[in-house]
Amino acid sequence: ALSRQALGRWPLLTYARGSLPHGELLRLFADMPEVRIHSSASLAAMIMLIQRGMGIGALPHAVATPLAEKGQLKIVPISQEVRISSMPFFASYRSGASQSLPAIAAQVAKEAAEIYMVGR
Repeated sequence: ALSRQALGRWPLLTYARGSLPHGELLRLFADMPEVRIHSSASLAAMIMLIQRGMGIGALPHAVATPLAEKGQLKIVPISQEVRISSMPFFASYRSGASQSLPAIAAQVAKEAAEIYMVGR
């Protein structure tokens, strides 16, 4: 498993500035100014950069595992000292009769996440 020192030798790719993963990486490597942390608001762009060897990405297992199973990227084991927190996701929408589709979509997403977590 990669240690914090070893991981810090690579460019790190993560979610947008101000996000939980970005902030945690900044704090984790605050004493290592040479560490390069790049952020992206686009998950697709981050995956493309990782696949092209531009750095190591902080991706959720639900995203990384299917890509690794297809041989599209490699999951690199990291030491416990550099693991970052799970990121919560929220759905918000305006309530009202004409807004039923967003409510249904939010409920389906919630149920899918619960099913996924039970299977882990």
